[in-house]
Amino acid sequence: MKKRSLYLVAVAAVLGFVVAGTALAHGWRGPGAKGAFGLERIAAELELNDYQQGKLEAVKQAMRESRRAARAGFAERRQSMLGLIDQPTFDRAGAQALLEQSARAMTERGTRVIEAVAEFYDSLAPDQQQKLRAALSERMERFSHRRGARGRGGS
Repeated sequence: MKKRSLYLVAVAAVLGFVVAGTALAHGWRGPGAKGAFGLERIAAELELNDYQQGKLEAVKQAMRESRRAARAGFAERRQSMLGLIDQPTFDRAGAQALLEQSARAMTERGTRVIEAVAEFYDSLAPDQQQKLRAALSERMERFSHRRGARGRGGS
């Protein structure tokens, strides 16, 4: 269980890294436009070359595919979960099987996203990496204060 928890934290951190990077864009411009604007903003802020922009686009594509795959079959998974409690006794083995199936799928999707993020990050020059780290740190700090203000935790 420790290994799974560590993996989930790592995936969440990487996804947070990517989200924070794309969050350099401010304001609402409609569905899809915000993501495109965020990528343009990252490219401009970090002064990305064509190769680096291609790597950033690969991150966007990997995340999009991961979201699509997670949404696919949702109705079927929901029915399976509801089927676990639609019996006189709870189906522990069925619940465990669903958990393991979800964990495998998440691991596969997460691995692709992590690889895309790693390739993008590794393509950055040290000063670009520092700018991205600063933006991420700032974004995470703002997010943590907003959560605390709503009474849901934070520091």
